[in-house]
Amino acid sequence: MECYGGMGKANGLSPDESENELGLSNNDVVDEDDLRKVELLSDEDGREYEDVSGLSAEDIMKKVFQSEERAYEFYYRVGKCNGFGVCKGDYEKDEDGTVVRRRFFCNRAGLRDGKHYNRVDRKRCHRPETRTNCQALMSVYLDKGSSVWKVRKVIFEHNHELIPRGMVHMLRSFRAISGSAKAHMDEMHAYGLPTSKILGYMAGIAGGYSCLGFTKKDAYNYIDRSKRTKVVDGDMNVEEFEGEWAQVAEQYGLLNKYWALQLYEKRKMWANAYLRRKFCAGFRTTSRCEGINSHLKKFLLSRHTFLELV
Repeated sequence: MECYGGMGKANGLSPDESENELGLSNNDVVDEDDLRKVELLSDEDGREYEDVSGLSAEDIMKKVFQSEERAYEFYYRVGKCNGFGVCKGDYEKDEDGTVVRRRFFCNRAGLRDGKHYNRVDRKRCHRPETRTNCQALMSVYLDKGSSVWKVRKVIFEHNHELIPRGMVHMLRSFRAISGSAKAHMDEMHAYGLPTSKILGYMAGIAGGYSCLGFTKKDAYNYIDRSKRTKVVDGDMNVEEFEGEWAQVAEQYGLLNKYWALQLYEKRKMWANAYLRRKFCAGFRTTSRCEGINSHLKKFLLSRHTFLELV
């Protein structure tokens, strides 16, 4: 069984299958030069999969794993080497609640439920079908006598075309935004660059969009989650405020400053950490700053100092 060649058909995908399986939209055009670059990268990285390339069913049946996760990692690498995505399937537990059997499937196993095709309230067209009821799998079980996981059953045959070598990294099972890529996106986004410009810059460095290892949608989702996290978890609580205040006071020598002590004593009047769940009559939650500013400027002049404000 050769890598990408021995586990089913290894021809190219149809346009609909490519769009859905690889997460590429009509705007994500893969240039032939980009594809050749990915081919070269895949050849260089092929050394990583030497232990899974060329394995037969009999070879895999002899495998022994120290844990269920190790078994999944092995099948994950087999799938990436041979051009199909993988997913965890059903499992079985013993009387003590310990998992003793687990099955791993090709990501195109099963079929879409028929009810999704018969909905009368559907407003959009069906997405391209991805599941083909593929029977490829690897089943492992826990040998309690030796406390290791052994292979019970392996099915190699796929009923669908496998992903070409140059695009297998774009399967959902294998797509991931690396830590360095996230750091680059965070830094550039902090300077106000739009996500589309960030992706264009990163694609230029990588050699094309197909070399990024993730799709445009993955990047937009990551940026959206980052913004959402700042909104939901970004507000400082009382414990964090007290810790930050103590650190700043010690760093800048404010422990014995009269004005700093006065400011700290009135912290419940100005620190947002203490203003949570406080009723503010006449202010909307979406425009507190504007409401407060319009009220305060009736009493403040430009000659007033910050201490007088507090």
